[in-house]
Amino acid sequence: MPSSPATSKVEVQEHLKRWRLDAARVQKLWDRIGRAGPGAGEVVEILDWVAEKQVELTREKDALAHPQKELTREERLAIATHIEHYRDTLERYEDELDEYPHDVRDTVERAYEEARDLVEDLVELREDCEEHELKNSAREITAELHRLNQHAEQIRSMLVLDVQMSQASDPSDREALPSHRQISPPHRPRRIIRPPEGREARRAAYLARKNERSGLAQVSYPENALAKSHSRLGYRQMRRYFNFGY
Repeated sequence: MPSSPATSKVEVQEHLKRWRLDAARVQKLWDRIGRAGPGAGEVVEILDWVAEKQVELTREKDALAHPQKELTREERLAIATHIEHYRDTLERYEDELDEYPHDVRDTVERAYEEARDLVEDLVELREDCEEHELKNSAREITAELHRLNQHAEQIRSMLVLDVQMSQASDPSDREALPSHRQISPPHRPRRIIRPPEGREARRAAYLARKNERSGLAQVSYPENALAKSHSRLGYRQMRRYFNFGY
């Protein structure tokens, strides 16, 4: 006998009355990020990495606490090593975020987290619509999610162009900027990285961050509900959950 949907049809229909307001809010939040000021693009980049790493860290912690099978001593040690690695990585992210003006960081961080939460809610609403066979609503939400993703990418591209323009300015002016990073190849406009001059340690940390996934041994286990639920933690909530303070 098939299980009943987790969300009732009445609840779904109530959410459908306001989902367009949530979508409009997401667009406004990304517009706010785009106007946050110098360094906003780099802050978004770091928060993107945090969003990826918090899922991976949750998965590792859950694999250690609730293994799908009996783990060998070597497997437990490997997972514990990964957890420590992710903790160190998140501390590096915090150090990098501290380099940016507080008002820019705070504006971007708050808008980014709220936008991500709203998008997650819209994704869940679409899934609920599919479960209750509300096909037209599911299609409308899918189309809106695609449009919102395009809008967010346009903001990201605009932030990259802002950095490019600052690099094209007079070198003496460039020294006064709060951040001046190199631009990645055109096919990856989101990745903005600092040049090494005077920032050797930060550059090394960035390169380590880029290569960390390939440098780690792989431990195989399925994704579970706990990892999925904690993928929605915001940056501040994630730090509290994993005992980083903040």
